[in-house]
Amino acid sequence: MEAMGELREVVSTPFSLKVMLLALPRLHEERRKKPDMPINRHSMYKEYTIDWYTREWEKLKQSPELASQARHRGIDDENYISEYSAAAKQLCLE
Repeated sequence: MEAMGELREVVSTPFSLKVMLLALPRLHEERRKKPDMPINRHSMYKEYTIDWYTREWEKLKQSPELASQARHRGIDDENYISEYSAAAKQLCLE
């Protein structure tokens, strides 16, 4: 942890600690494949967001009505992350 400089600051809040605990193991595995891949605050939040979107997508698919609406809008297992990201950006702009 001390070798990761800025990451010490990240663990200063419970939410940030949760992000780090979820993201670091995955990012560490990716770094084994790509040694030059940075592990920083941005990569941790990105990994956490992908995990969050995936959990929400899986919950949505359990509801027949919501799953039907998603299919009708052309959202599927291949593009849900980009659709969720676009919706999040739109919410930020409102």
